[in-house]
Amino acid sequence: MRLAPDGVFLEHRKVAEISDGVKRIPRPDIVAITTPAQRRGSLIGAAIGAGGGFVLGYVSALHLAYKQCNGSCSDERALMGLSLVGFPIAGGWFGYKANPRTTQDVIYRVPAPDP
Repeated sequence: MRLAPDGVFLEHRKVAEISDGVKRIPRPDIVAITTPAQRRGSLIGAAIGAGGGFVLGYVSALHLAYKQCNGSCSDERALMGLSLVGFPIAGGWFGYKANPRTTQDVIYRVPAPDP
């Protein structure tokens, strides 16, 4: 695809005019130019969630450590490792998603008139 002053071309065939995709707006008509709104998660929520997940994983691993195993304790060891790693990750993810915020950057705004 190629953009040229006389149109938009796909290989050597013209597929559109420039005026089909570009609209000129006179400068006095512009009040502000902003980026699209974006949703972002909460970093503080992620930290709190990861901390809560660590506490929950630690309590779960402690319970599994003192659990009576029959014959082999390999499944308890695996669950202890998963508890210590998985709960903080899950808590951090849920904390990040729990309190999202919307941000929008202003690229240009008409200056306020002088008094």
